[in-house]
Amino acid sequence: MKNILSFVFLTCIVIAARAQSPVSLGKTVVTLPKAFEKPDERTSIYNTDDRTSLPWIVFSDRAENYTYTSPGGTLVMKKISFMEPFYVSEQKNGFIKLIKYQAGMVQGKKLTNKKGSQSYGWISISKVLPWQSAFTSTNGYPEKYITIISGAGPLTMPDYYYDKTDSAYIFAGPDQSQKKTKVALHNVVYVYKKSDDGKKVLVGSDPQLIADNAAGSVYGWIAADAVHSWGDRLYIGSARENQPLINDSIARYINSSLKTNNSKGGTGYFAFDPLLADNAPLLLSMPVSSSASGNLSLGFATDVYDKSHNSVLNIKGGHLAYKDYLKIRNNVHHVNIVFVVDGGSPMRNYFSGITSTIQSFEDIFDAHARSNQVRYGAVVYRNASGCQTGGIQSTPLSADYRNLVKYLESQSTVTGNCAPVISSQPVFDGIRTGLSLFGNHPDETNLVILIGATGALDRNSVGVNTVASQIAAANARLLAIQVFSDYNPIYNDFVIQARQIVSQSAVKLADYKKQRMVNGEGLTNVQQFNTSLSDSVSFYLDYPKKSLIQGAVVFPPKRVVKSNQAMSLAVERLMRETDYDIRNQIHTLDSAFRLTGREKRYVQPLVMQQQGQPSTDLGNNMPHNAFKYYLSAEAPRNLVNESKGQLQYLLILNEQDYKQLTDLLSLMIGENLQRDASDYRSKLVDNYVDIAAKHLGLNLSGGDIKDMTLADYFLRVTSLPLPGKKDFYNKKVNDLKHNDDMPQAQFEAYIQYLIHISDVIKQAAITNQHFTSNGKTYYYITQANLQ
Repeated sequence: MKNILSFVFLTCIVIAARAQSPVSLGKTVVTLPKAFEKPDERTSIYNTDDRTSLPWIVFSDRAENYTYTSPGGTLVMKKISFMEPFYVSEQKNGFIKLIKYQAGMVQGKKLTNKKGSQSYGWISISKVLPWQSAFTSTNGYPEKYITIISGAGPLTMPDYYYDKTDSAYIFAGPDQSQKKTKVALHNVVYVYKKSDDGKKVLVGSDPQLIADNAAGSVYGWIAADAVHSWGDRLYIGSARENQPLINDSIARYINSSLKTNNSKGGTGYFAFDPLLADNAPLLLSMPVSSSASGNLSLGFATDVYDKSHNSVLNIKGGHLAYKDYLKIRNNVHHVNIVFVVDGGSPMRNYFSGITSTIQSFEDIFDAHARSNQVRYGAVVYRNASGCQTGGIQSTPLSADYRNLVKYLESQSTVTGNCAPVISSQPVFDGIRTGLSLFGNHPDETNLVILIGATGALDRNSVGVNTVASQIAAANARLLAIQVFSDYNPIYNDFVIQARQIVSQSAVKLADYKKQRMVNGEGLTNVQQFNTSLSDSVSFYLDYPKKSLIQGAVVFPPKRVVKSNQAMSLAVERLMRETDYDIRNQIHTLDSAFRLTGREKRYVQPLVMQQQGQPSTDLGNNMPHNAFKYYLSAEAPRNLVNESKGQLQYLLILNEQDYKQLTDLLSLMIGENLQRDASDYRSKLVDNYVDIAAKHLGLNLSGGDIKDMTLADYFLRVTSLPLPGKKDFYNKKVNDLKHNDDMPQAQFEAYIQYLIHISDVIKQAAITNQHFTSNGKTYYYITQANLQ
């Protein structure tokens, strides 16, 4: 009996020892706590009571992390690397026991190969990332954050937060003792965890982590006041996309409606900052959520600096002020194109054909007009010799290209009645009249397209010099096209005079342009032609290599008519170089005002208010001028509806959310159903219930879903309000089932509407409604896509 008791006692000791052993394993792993499926900023890492059926996978949240032989012990067992994944085999008093993760080693919660499993000992749950999801919003969607200033730290210690360009430092652990990498300013990140003191956050690029490659998705730790939540998916932005000319008026409307929550009774200052790219909606829009007051709760990025006092040194040694830069940035997008066309007797056989060719140029101009406001005008000059009437006629600038074509068509009849007389023409007077159509707009983009045959009546150099000076004074570029050439010297006059005007005006224009240039080869006074492209039928200024100005003269061989294709190529080249010139001017000035031009740091009063009692040198050592500060605000709920078409709601979606949206629209259309089946409409209603209850996990009963209007349902499952009013918006989901409640014609109109917007969304996303942030693709869907 004594021996039996001794054996039992020893057995208990062995069992107890194995239970505490860092290498002993059971047959199963611990399952994921329910609270960890969709964590948010308030989720406690110790809230592990309710469980799911999924295995619990955790990750080392820092470099230089260690496990121990017992929970709370001091004897180190393993050193584990940043974002190394593990299964949890046991949990005790805030500590978890780790098993090295291997793909396929767990089925359900059972270990498939217990002998091959490797125990890694115990670690505090506070030193791991205990879930695979980034923080989610109250709507259940991944919460987007952006790298933006949201506290005093970055303004007072910028060297600790930022490098000297456009990136914030990322650290290997929450103690921020070791720099790991960098992340670009104003880009999207996802937050997975806060440090114990709440002053650091763990960030990365993906809303959901996969155990095999989590280390490639998670960057590391960043100061919490260097990032801020930027909503989950719903935003308010401009309804006038890619129209920078009206951004100021839209910003004024927004600011008249905003009341900032962070300021002492002040109003907000939202702006479409010209120092930011205008091809992505991230900082050009405001994240939206409802507030308890019934208003909209918004966030927006305001400038840290009042840049209105800034200036930069141009290459002529003068100063270009920030306010003048903004005027240039705005005006350069006003593109004015004036055709100056010979309507005299030498063009008798060609004017009608030229009118048709000019009509075909509309496609070229449209392709280059996306971000510009383009107007068109025309001048017809005509020597009375051989024609019933002479002189100069013109039509003013108009945004309607049809007006230009109609005018030239009317002039074609006059020219067609001229006698076949070869004579010089009042070319210079025609050009001067064309320049007068530009008015007093030297900072705009002015283009003259001269089309003729014979040269000017005034053959002396004084006439050429005068016209060249007038072109430069109007800040215009000249493309001269000769339609027909012959051996008569007056045909040579056209080419010689045009080349002299292009060359001489380019020299004067370059000198004027240098006043807005802050870098580049501006010392030479010669604007050269491109000799590699200058053949017997063309002279092109070598822009941008050896000429600051674009311009050309193109002409045919003797007794040959210039082809439509050749003329189209010349116009296309002019527009392509003009586009490049606009972009290059803006990009260069943007960079200059972003990085330099700081005579003094003028931190905006609204930002100063957030700092309590800031020091006098607050913000003086920031790397550049483009920093933004996060502010929250409230606005009336009808902000968009009362904007008179200036604003719209939009969604900004990561790739996973975009795929989910297109899948939901497919189910709402019933693409998974047989359209001609008798129960199609009934099963479609089942689709709608499944979308809300199963796919999105909304806490709604089937009855609640069926009782929703189609407009409310669309808003609930997509987050995007439907624009305008359609007769089926107020129909209920359950009305889709019965012909009595929703007649077949109305039902089919509704389905066709969904098919239409689904196609529009997919096409827009593929073509232009996407952008890249931190190497990831994001799509934006606007209310305009739902029209």
